[in-house]
Amino acid sequence: MKALITGSSGLVGGYLCNHLRESGFEVDGVSRHDDHGLTWDMLNFEKISNQKSNKNYDIVIHVAAANEVDCLAHPALSYAINVAGTRAVIEFCKLNKINTLIYISTAQVFGMCCDTITESVEPNPVNTYGQSHLMAEQLLRLVAREGSLKVGIIRVGNLFGFPANLNLFKRWTLAPYDFYKQAAKNFRIELKTDGSGKRSFVSLQFLANSIMNLILGGNLPILTHIGGGMTISIKDLALKTSKLCQYYLNKEIPVIVKKSENNASSNYSFISEVEIFNEEITVAEFQYKNFIESMVLNDNKL
Repeated sequence: MKALITGSSGLVGGYLCNHLRESGFEVDGVSRHDDHGLTWDMLNFEKISNQKSNKNYDIVIHVAAANEVDCLAHPALSYAINVAGTRAVIEFCKLNKINTLIYISTAQVFGMCCDTITESVEPNPVNTYGQSHLMAEQLLRLVAREGSLKVGIIRVGNLFGFPANLNLFKRWTLAPYDFYKQAAKNFRIELKTDGSGKRSFVSLQFLANSIMNLILGGNLPILTHIGGGMTISIKDLALKTSKLCQYYLNKEIPVIVKKSENNASSNYSFISEVEIFNEEITVAEFQYKNFIESMVLNDNKL
């Protein structure tokens, strides 16, 4: 099976490229980096829409997007990338007769809505990142109703795993990576909040396996959550990271928690109504240990 993956230089896209190749897929990656597969500028809508491919792809997995940091800094530009850019990828698929498009969305389409988030919960975004992804989802649902493409929307929450290319990796603001970096560089982890808010953390390996199973299953749902994993407070995640880094680095690594009188932290569990798409907690904990070990063994920057 031939797959084209956008955002192949990013955390999720890069991991998916490697995982699917290792699983026997023929994979091409497309990103903004000249040295990483094909090159696309997600703001060049006309070029993407009208680009004729010399390969007969079976599927496109659209991962490229403005992340939450970019959305905060450049909201208008981020809407263009996440919504109009997705429209351009749809047109690319139609032009090249690619009948399946998988879109990687985010749990942030829900904002802070409830304790347990499943596919049945109504989205309620509270920021540009969540809103722009929801708008792209709505666009894809429209295309699916038209029958011109088979569409699968996959929402993911908080992820962890060793990046496919650590030299290109820039997502150090994500909690697992931020905590590791602080531990490895400063030998301490300092939280900006009291850390009481709970989140669900899922491994990149489980995400990649789930996407592969959805592709090979033949009956692609319009919407799937990839969830489960470790539902844990930010403070406990920091403590877990500290404990693992202390073991691998042989250094004492304290966790400093900011005291907060007004605790407005949200708590949620992000899960799927289809049990096979929820990572087991014991598996996620094992994967997190492997993630920290891999970072310590391979990160020569810090």
